[in-house]
Amino acid sequence: MFITAFLTPYTLLLLPILYYLLPYIRNNSLRKIPAPFPAAFTRLWLLYQARRGRRYLEVDALHKKYGKVVRIQPEHVSIADVDAIQTIYGHGNGFLKR
Repeated sequence: MFITAFLTPYTLLLLPILYYLLPYIRNNSLRKIPAPFPAAFTRLWLLYQARRGRRYLEVDALHKKYGKVVRIQPEHVSIADVDAIQTIYGHGNGFLKR
């Protein structure tokens, strides 16, 4: 009886929606970082831009619009700051990239 309650058509429609919304809901700290509407909720926006071959152009346009720190996926942040390169990508600095 318990299992049949979760196998309804409404539940099957709700699962993909939750799959894309949970990373946004779960991570409160990234919510403050500006992002375009689709990129805040789904990874498909960046995939679409990459498939069109325009990812770098779109990310650059987002940095021009929103500033040095932009969220391009629910859990992916792009940073365009020359001073931050050594901090983020420097060897042995203890900074976790994930």
